[in-house]
Amino acid sequence: MIPVIIPFFGSEDQLNKCKQHLSEQTIAVDIFVRDNNKENVYFTAAINEGIANYLDSDCNYMIILNQDMYLKPNAVEEMIKFMDNHTECGIAMPLQLSCNNPVTVICAGGTQAFP
Repeated sequence: MIPVIIPFFGSEDQLNKCKQHLSEQTIAVDIFVRDNNKENVYFTAAINEGIANYLDSDCNYMIILNQDMYLKPNAVEEMIKFMDNHTECGIAMPLQLSCNNPVTVICAGGTQAFP
């Protein structure tokens, strides 16, 4: 099972859609949502809280998503394949496509993680 950390702020509809897409993945995921609506600890602190939640679990990867990221059903599987085949890569991300124009890539890439 792959942990997924989602810092949540503002849009319940976006979060629900994100979680629905995660439930359709070809590889099982465990979703940690940090609700920032009442006490906004900001994005990085919310991610750190999610990471701390999984420190004692046996997982090779963690996925961090914005609440408005909707993954195709094989996205987690493809990310795992990529990471397994590129062991020099410490941080990777899928292509982020525009919801208004799906042929427009908003963000893409990966990089090595350094201490």
